[in-house]
Amino acid sequence: MWFLHGEKITFSRESPSKKNNCDYVNDDERDDTVEMIGDAQFESNFDPVKFQTMLEDVEKPIYPGCNKFTKLSTLLRLYNIKAKHGLSDKSFTDILSFLGELLPENNEMPLSFYEAKKTLRFLGMQYEKINACPNDCILYRKRLVDENACLTCGELRWQKKKNYDEDGKLRHPADLPAWKRIDWKWPEFGNEPRNIRLGLSADGINLHTSLSSKYSCCPVMLSIYNLPPWLCMKRKFTMLTLLISGPKQPRNDIDVYLAPLIDGLSTLWYECVDAYNAYRKEEFKLRVVLLWTINDFSALRNLSGLSVKGYKACPICEENTCSQYLKHSRKICYMGHRNFLPRDHVFQRWEKPFNGSQEFALVPQPLFGRQLVENLNKVQFKLGKHKQSMKRKRGHENGEEVQIDPKVCWKKKYIFFELEYWEHLVLRHNLDFMHIEKNVFDSLISTLLNIPGWSKDGIKAQLDLKDMGVCTNLAPKVGEK
Repeated sequence: MWFLHGEKITFSRESPSKKNNCDYVNDDERDDTVEMIGDAQFESNFDPVKFQTMLEDVEKPIYPGCNKFTKLSTLLRLYNIKAKHGLSDKSFTDILSFLGELLPENNEMPLSFYEAKKTLRFLGMQYEKINACPNDCILYRKRLVDENACLTCGELRWQKKKNYDEDGKLRHPADLPAWKRIDWKWPEFGNEPRNIRLGLSADGINLHTSLSSKYSCCPVMLSIYNLPPWLCMKRKFTMLTLLISGPKQPRNDIDVYLAPLIDGLSTLWYECVDAYNAYRKEEFKLRVVLLWTINDFSALRNLSGLSVKGYKACPICEENTCSQYLKHSRKICYMGHRNFLPRDHVFQRWEKPFNGSQEFALVPQPLFGRQLVENLNKVQFKLGKHKQSMKRKRGHENGEEVQIDPKVCWKKKYIFFELEYWEHLVLRHNLDFMHIEKNVFDSLISTLLNIPGWSKDGIKAQLDLKDMGVCTNLAPKVGEK
């Protein structure tokens, strides 16, 4: 409904739809912007200053020289498209940002959904947030708006702030002993909250989705933990520091490629770097510490030099790993897991469902600090696949016999120990449970459903169980089909 023909916009309490001598158009071509502005004028929370700003948006073209769309009509049109097609706030922000670049200079297009909402807030799209009693007794409105407790049940309106240092809940890496150990060992580092704490992730990826690919790619990335939990793993806060590529995986020789990164981390720990705080507008000395690595179980061997298969595969038990060789399956199993249960757990007394014996041994304590370094100093290892392969083939080096013990726990003293603080860390390596959970799930479900080719309940496994004295009634019998 048109009621203006170039005149200045004025409003009265009489609705524009009641004016006489009006021309009519189709409903599809109708623009209700002016009516909405007129209705907003008489709202109970009417603000003359903000209303005047809205009037300017009605008359202001979306870009200089545009005679068809104003700023407000454009936003209403776009907002209608967002609601009609269910666009997310993030996608709508991207669209507004692109349109701001697409339109001519000095355009009035807001660059985010937040700015658009501030413009449309006075057209009836705002909302009021009202607190409620946790037990759904009352709403804190009208005469109860200033109350701090429910008048019916007495429940407090506001939640009490908990002491995060004592409730035992893990919300951020800062709650871990590994974080607090750094603060305690090096208080000058911990007292500066702007010092950065990093986590390193390194694992090989297959770009060609083929297990037989002859190309290896291993990215080494660093994550920043001086951020809220929902930002720590964001892509923009993850740094790609190295990209190790070639025809073969580096495996234990990855230390050769990590040397430039370790040199940089050592510099950031010892010498510091000059940094500028844009918020406080001041310079300060920035230091960086590497808290741990994050990798799957196979990559743990490459980074730490710890054997993850064979007789000493447990990263906690190390030399005290409880292992047993299965002659039929030709693999090694690990049966000492019941020691990690609570001391009064019923599984520790069971015999037949496990390996025919009870387990009451104490949990092995992993080595830390100087004791671990002394053990690693005894390990002799030379980098480079050529030298290692020659040692295996010839069995000697420089006229001396070389003996490789398959039960050795550590294969090398890895390069991270060049960092001063590395031997003092509580947790040096984290396991990525994505691969571990998948393997356990696949094995368990495949065995329960007896999936051919995937089930672990085969003839060899049954013969090994018979030798161990477990479930002997289920062992295969000679001549049985």
